[in-house]
Amino acid sequence: MDNFFVNKTQLAQILKVTPQTLTVWQKQVDDPLPIHVKGKNGQSNQYDLAEAVAWLVRHEVNKLVVNADGEFIDYNAERARLTKEQADGQALKNEKIRANLISVNAAITLFLEITSVATTKLDSARADVKNRMPELTNAQYNTITRIYDDARNAIADVSPEAIVDKVINSIIGNLEST
Repeated sequence: MDNFFVNKTQLAQILKVTPQTLTVWQKQVDDPLPIHVKGKNGQSNQYDLAEAVAWLVRHEVNKLVVNADGEFIDYNAERARLTKEQADGQALKNEKIRANLISVNAAITLFLEITSVATTKLDSARADVKNRMPELTNAQYNTITRIYDDARNAIADVSPEAIVDKVINSIIGNLEST
């Protein structure tokens, strides 16, 4: 079979790309688009069509990535996904630097401190009622004590993990609605 040679404009039309794309491909360090005869004095490069098509097929196949399930993934789509992940990660870091975010561990520690202060305040308030209102009957005092105990137990029953789950679900819900 005889080789069929084309210039840059013809090759661009055949491959449905721009001549600028061919220039980019020619300048790649790893596996550049092969030029059969380099143009001189304003003349266009000459390309062996069979070689150029074979290169393009190899180039496109190399862009495919196999995932854990053995399926092919488009390299450019995967690269775009990873780039977005990196950008999202950087955005989170920036928000943390601006003090708009705190870590889950810091939030849990803060939550535990708040609940500890609240239960301590409830305990001292219950004792204060007895001292400040000696006229209360035992039945009245026991009713107030049950109310304080219910409030204290309600605080103790809320786990930091449940709060984190609620926050995460709220964020997911907000993201899905946009």
